[in-house]
Amino acid sequence: MNITDIDDKIIKRARQNHLYEQYLNKNLALSKILEDVESAMKPFIVKLEKEEDPDKKGMYVKIKAKVEKALSEVKASQDEGQSRERLCVDGKDVLCDWLDKTHGSEVTDNSIFARLPQFFEEDFHKDMEALNEFFLNVKNLLRTTPGTGVAAFEKWNPEDVELNKKYLQTKDAVHEALCDNVNTRTALESLRELIGEANIYMANARGANRTPNRMILKNIASYIMYLLKVFGAIEVEEEIGFPQSTTQNVNIEEAVMPFLSAFAQFREDVRTISREQKATGILKLCDELRDDVLPNLGVRLEDGISPPTIKLVDRDTLMKEREEKLKKEELKRLEKEKKKQEMEAKLAQEKIPPWELFKKETDKYSQFDDKGIPTHDAEGKEISKGQIKKLTKLYEKQEKSYNKHMGITGKEGGS
Repeated sequence: MNITDIDDKIIKRARQNHLYEQYLNKNLALSKILEDVESAMKPFIVKLEKEEDPDKKGMYVKIKAKVEKALSEVKASQDEGQSRERLCVDGKDVLCDWLDKTHGSEVTDNSIFARLPQFFEEDFHKDMEALNEFFLNVKNLLRTTPGTGVAAFEKWNPEDVELNKKYLQTKDAVHEALCDNVNTRTALESLRELIGEANIYMANARGANRTPNRMILKNIASYIMYLLKVFGAIEVEEEIGFPQSTTQNVNIEEAVMPFLSAFAQFREDVRTISREQKATGILKLCDELRDDVLPNLGVRLEDGISPPTIKLVDRDTLMKEREEKLKKEELKRLEKEKKKQEMEAKLAQEKIPPWELFKKETDKYSQFDDKGIPTHDAEGKEISKGQIKKLTKLYEKQEKSYNKHMGITGKEGGS
């Protein structure tokens, strides 16, 4: 398979996804979907019978069996909503092929062809961020926990045993995948699952104020580094983590980490004393140092556990993180301000006596009854009974809100 074949497959998949989404958005009747799936099955069965590749043929047989089962069960079901959803999901493969053949030429919007590769690109970046975060957390653990002597001995708990079991299972799965004609996709999927499990394990340990198992995490990180070298993803000898870009043959992390650790501990001590003495100004400066100064130097400092976590991260990455954080904080502030204004407007509305509700609207009304409900419009014409009925409902609603407000105010005033 060459690059052109791959491009054609991506374009076809994007077009099929677009047509399938359009089909779902039509909210067709169950009878119509049944008719379409049965129509789609005819060319699909022809394709199955002509297929000579045993792997593809096996896949088509499974799809055919799944769709036929869905058709049979849907016809016998009384639940139309659930049946419609079931048929759309189980019949997706045959529907996509059929829709592409019948309506594929109608798709002219080029933007839809960018969605699928964009999805894979975003998925890739998420995986790389998770992997990099895993390496940073493991390196911080290795720096802050003893690696030799009696202090390095750890009694395993059930969570440790479970993670180690997952690690050994992953090694077997990766070995089996690579022996199967170098099936890197399956191997990487197994690795991704292991990294996810390890990240959850570390997060749970932090939540329980428990130190994660140093040995297991180091073994997992070292194994991943080994595979990255095997796959050619990294070239230089790096113990754990992606290599830092540098023009000198020196490990920057080893050189600066002792100073950063001492600095972080000093800051933590200052924060502890400041909290005891309620020195909010100093605490604010410590936060600014963490949020504004250190990220600009390529250092991420994470509070919450003692000692604080220190991570060397690309400066541009930290600047983007900072921008995202500021955006979220601004959105949160605006939302809070909006709710405050809505509450103030609601309170101001509740304070208006119902008999005064319409009297300021002189551009709409000229005469009112004894309750303050309009009877004539601005031109002096009598308001219709239907309009008076609507205004009366508004009056009664305001009366209810006003009485409730005055009742609450009265109780507060008397307490």
